Amino acid sequence: MRIIEIDESYSGKRLDRFLIAYFKKCSRNLIFKLLRLKKIKVNGKKVDPKYLLNKNDIIQFYISEQQFSSMIKAEDKNEFDDYFLKVAYEDDQTLIVQKPFDVVVIEDEEEKKWVLTNFIRAYLEDKNRFDNLIDNIKDNMTENLANFKPSPVHRIDRNTSGLVIFAKTYNAFIDLTQLFKKRRIEKEYLAIVSGRLMVAKRVELKLNKDEKENIVKIDDDNLNSISKTAITNIEPILVTQEATLVRATIETGRTHQIRVTLSNSSHPIINDVKYGQKKQFEQFSQKYNIDKMLLLAYSIRFDDNLPLSISKLNGLRVSASIPYFWERILKDHFNLSIYKLEELLQNLRK
Repeated sequence: MRIIEIDESYSGKRLDRFLIAYFKKCSRNLIFKLLRLKKIKVNGKKVDPKYLLNKNDIIQFYISEQQFSSMIKAEDKNEFDDYFLKVAYEDDQTLIVQKPFDVVVIEDEEEKKWVLTNFIRAYLEDKNRFDNLIDNIKDNMTENLANFKPSPVHRIDRNTSGLVIFAKTYNAFIDLTQLFKKRRIEKEYLAIVSGRLMVAKRVELKLNKDEKENIVKIDDDNLNSISKTAITNIEPILVTQEATLVRATIETGRTHQIRVTLSNSSHPIINDVKYGQKKQFEQFSQKYNIDKMLLLAYSIRFDDNLPLSISKLNGLRVSASIPYFWERILKDHFNLSIYKLEELLQNLRK
């Protein structure tokens, strides 16, 4: 076993960032895998990758000396690591990936590095898939086809993990976009909310986004001409004294609509500090040592009789992997296995 003792200069630095900086040439994927498998601990305990280091902390590596040395000497890796690219489904037209927490779908003014779209394009280029797609259509290409790059068909929030659909070709992009407009794609979310949410309901709200503050407000009196209708279906799966596991499906695709809807029902999503009050879920968060918002874009189901470019998606349901911290909460708090969760969801889908 190797150890690293933290001195004052690294106090307050996040564990994952320290490890990435220390093992400059090592794959991020390997670092996070070792943390997940408890091969890297702090003071003898498994900790969250975002754990803030303290002076005199001891980082312990439960790996061989040879493995430790190989991490330091590892070949340079593309920064768009497969850690960010958990592929849930892929064919020649469509790619569905699981976006991690704290990664944006499209580059914006605040985030230029951790951008899912960039990771996807690098992934396709690295595997020569993007070039092959272009070669296949070169002989009969419109300007749109020639200029098209694999792109997301929809977005989810930075603080939400889960499935995002990418179109590899222009035709697939147009057809998938139309499916969303015609509500022929079902998006199913899981959330863990504060308190006891006992009754299933269909909630319709008028929402108005404050672009400057990046917050969505409810327009109760419908006074704002740019307010948009948001329709959300909420169903409790399991209820405890402290929290409720919720299934949510959306009939519209408004910014933050699930978050606002649940907060307006007096049951904010655990760790949603934008729309909930910290005191509502602080005890739960501390109990399970989590700081991530508990909202997961869990599954996507496609309608039947789809256009030719996306016909392989006919009637298909694609599900995300349950993140490890979700799995721990489901087991410890709700006494629920992943198998049993899927069984309960299938009953609700009928």
